[in-house]
Amino acid sequence: MSVMVSTPQGHLDAILIVEDDDDHAAPVVAALGKQWPVTVARTGREALALLAAGRSYAAVVLDYALPDMSALEILQALGPGFAIPVVVVSASESVQLAVTVMKAGAIDFLVKDREFTTNLPPVVAEAIERRRGGAVLREGDGVALLYRDYVTGLLNRRRFEELYAQTLARAAEMGQSVSVAMLDIDGFKRINDQHGHLAGDRALAAIGNVIRGAVWGSDIAARYGGDEFVLVMPETDLRRAQAVVRRIEHRLQALNESRDLPEPLSLSVGLAAGNRRHTTLLARADAALYAAKHGGRRAMTSVVVGARRGRTRALRYADGD
Repeated sequence: MSVMVSTPQGHLDAILIVEDDDDHAAPVVAALGKQWPVTVARTGREALALLAAGRSYAAVVLDYALPDMSALEILQALGPGFAIPVVVVSASESVQLAVTVMKAGAIDFLVKDREFTTNLPPVVAEAIERRRGGAVLREGDGVALLYRDYVTGLLNRRRFEELYAQTLARAAEMGQSVSVAMLDIDGFKRINDQHGHLAGDRALAAIGNVIRGAVWGSDIAARYGGDEFVLVMPETDLRRAQAVVRRIEHRLQALNESRDLPEPLSLSVGLAAGNRRHTTLLARADAALYAAKHGGRRAMTSVVVGARRGRTRALRYADGD
């Protein structure tokens, strides 16, 4: 039986949560119920019945493992024309699982880790905004086209530097942590040389879409120059920043498996985080990126300001074979 949880914002479409375990559903209801009305379905068949009844939902939060159906089976039943954004959640950190459900139609995949209930509301809000066309510039957004990189659609370096300075000033005043990621496309010169500059532009645009789809509303994503991108995450510690990079990783693997580009893409990432000495973050992230590329590419090096050395791990991508 479905349960409707009302909130003061009754004019908003509800979020449909599909979760069979009451202990798991309760914190999700608490996290999302502050912003949206919430309906809970206990089984996959119940969720499909609610969706078939024609009620308007803003989004669906779908547990992967249900007693009667998997999230993959539900997505397949909904079909490719299903318009409501679906966020699949799971205790598994499998990259392949994330890729599989997103290829089946999920707009995002979120791991049930310690930060799950904190991360879920902004992920759902971003999913709703993207599905409604929020990534498209609209009159009144306050962001002029001159601030956009015309190839990727991300912010250009000029606008990035303005917003970055504002972000650092605010973080210093509030004593907040900030994380900065520098991202570089591996082998980009080879792509240009072998496939031409139009293919290079397609690769840049694809990475821009991957990054834009993984970040939250308060994050600053920009093309820094050439094949380098920068991502600034306010009020974000290293652990949560690493989770954002994992989301980028998942989306890039899904892109590679789609075979929409002449060859698979991979990224090297330098990540720096800290709640003091903010002005050194960009330089530290750049140094971490150099370490990641020097270590063999397809890697992420992370460093906390004040630590003597960073940590490097390999990033996992489909090779397209």
